[in-house]
Amino acid sequence: MLNLQETALLLGVFADSIRDGLDIKYILRRLKIAFEKRGKGEFIKQLQEKIFTSGSIAEGMSLILPEHLVVALRSGEKQGNLDYVFEELKNMYETQIKVYKGLKKALSYPIFNLSILFLMFTGALLFYIPRLKAIIKDIPQQKIPQATKTLIFLSDALRQHTILYLLILSIIIIGIIFLFKNFKSLLFKIPLVQRIIIRQENIMVYTLFSVFYVAGINLKKIFEMIKDSCLGPFKLIFEKAEVAIMNGATLSKAMETGGMDEEAVMYIEIGESTQKIEESLKKLAQIEYEKLEKELNILLNVSRNTMLVLIGFFVIVFFGITVLPIYDMLK
Repeated sequence: MLNLQETALLLGVFADSIRDGLDIKYILRRLKIAFEKRGKGEFIKQLQEKIFTSGSIAEGMSLILPEHLVVALRSGEKQGNLDYVFEELKNMYETQIKVYKGLKKALSYPIFNLSILFLMFTGALLFYIPRLKAIIKDIPQQKIPQATKTLIFLSDALRQHTILYLLILSIIIIGIIFLFKNFKSLLFKIPLVQRIIIRQENIMVYTLFSVFYVAGINLKKIFEMIKDSCLGPFKLIFEKAEVAIMNGATLSKAMETGGMDEEAVMYIEIGESTQKIEESLKKLAQIEYEKLEKELNILLNVSRNTMLVLIGFFVIVFFGITVLPIYDMLK
């Protein structure tokens, strides 16, 4: 199977090649050249076989895309706008990649800095605190601050049980990696991360709606497919709006009934009046994308500033419980 980057690349090759009027044989040749370098030449062979056997590019794409996207491609083949469908799907996958990289960067930054802090603290316990202990060995115990005694105790314990310490540390690191890989829902507990993931889903919804609408799929079918692919607030919106559509409401009225944002409803009303609903949906996707970029930047800045404060706090505290007590004792 292909990862997100490879899927976006494949969709982009199809979009550009179809737009340029290339024959399917040349498209597959371009894909073969691009993916053999990535060690995915065998997959392109399977894709080629599927396309030639079924006589349909959309059916071939069922090897990697979920069913509702394949439905859009089937309709695109019938409508003659397959290049448009591929282009929009590529943009949707590229948005997912951007969100994934942004979250990874924002979350890996504090993890990296905490690791550095932890190594610095471990190094201090192994090399600095023993020297401190030698300096204050002649000072009466009652004059040594409790914080300094605690550091000396930790240093002695670490030096005596280094292997046990490294084993516990390894277990903790493996545990953290396991939690984030297998329980991604933990990320939803972070409010700003939750907003970013919902924003990315909003972009997906508007993009898919535009693609399905241009592909000529009826509204009832569009609502069913988008509703089934949503996890965030849009799922409930489309469930309510679907009932309104079945009762004869216009698209804008149905989305308003479902609880869609007032500004978004206005854009859909404009699309209805100009008979360019797909353009209005693309505009909404663009607005959401701009908000997404701002929120990713905010998340990264919050991550960086939090770590700066934490590092500063660590330095001040460590200085306060090591150097200052020595000065007071010698004084």
